[in-house]
Amino acid sequence: MDEATLALLKPDESLGQYLSRSKKDKIESGVPVLDRCTAFHRSDVVELSGVVGSGKTEFLYSVAVSCILPRVANGVDFGGRGQHVIFLDLDYKFDIFRVSNLLQHRIQSTLRASRSAGSTKLNVEIVEIVTQTFERLHVFRCENSFQFLATLKSLSIDFLPTLYSEGGSLGAILVDDISSYWDVQKELKEYRRSASRRHSSSKEGTSTLESIRKTLEELQTLCQVPIFVTRRVPRAVRENPSYELNALWTDFTTKSASLGILGKQPSIAAPCRPNVRRISWVKPELHTEVNFVIEKGGGVQSCS
Repeated sequence: MDEATLALLKPDESLGQYLSRSKKDKIESGVPVLDRCTAFHRSDVVELSGVVGSGKTEFLYSVAVSCILPRVANGVDFGGRGQHVIFLDLDYKFDIFRVSNLLQHRIQSTLRASRSAGSTKLNVEIVEIVTQTFERLHVFRCENSFQFLATLKSLSIDFLPTLYSEGGSLGAILVDDISSYWDVQKELKEYRRSASRRHSSSKEGTSTLESIRKTLEELQTLCQVPIFVTRRVPRAVRENPSYELNALWTDFTTKSASLGILGKQPSIAAPCRPNVRRISWVKPELHTEVNFVIEKGGGVQSCS
């Protein structure tokens, strides 16, 4: 092999240098409500927790759209990243129409602001861009924890190598909703029993959640993208002090935010008032709380 070829094959940096850089490089989620509070890194595991209806999944949709939107299409700057997204739907509630509406709203707003085209031509252009953009969104539905674990393993073995070999890049891994498959308290007890048994026998198996965490860690090391995860919190958690999340999972997350519902927005006419929600960062603990609403066309918007 000649020197020119050897120079071409020489790596630019070691694995250690790459991992170290990935923890320092700051990236944006593409969702202003999130980005105004904290910076994200490729090694982050971001948990968004809250009761049903607090806006957790809407944030995932917004992150997904910001990733899959093109940077530039037909000479128009859409401000996206043109990257692929893996969306793991664990509660079978993925709403393709909601994502489509959000995507169309973003594209339509950008096109109308950038050019004065006839409505027919504009609609055709929107459909073309939406179709191309959706090719970068990959949704996997998992019925149970076994399917979830098997899917995670297959991503690193089959899906990602194929994606990279075709010149694609991954922008984020989104998981909705991590609490779908097990009672948290039951899983916590299982982990403690498993830990106790491992003291007496090294051949004992690990808990489901432990295996999922390990596989997610391996997957993130491979692709070096942030993982955004939602977790449903029971409405009665305050009346149930025994509710606690497995330490295995809380130690795995690098950032965590709590979402809540405040009520109707008073500045808007009653029939059109959206619910005002609030996001508060608990890991790291930030003294900044942001109120937001979910727009009719999709997406989240900060409000006073």
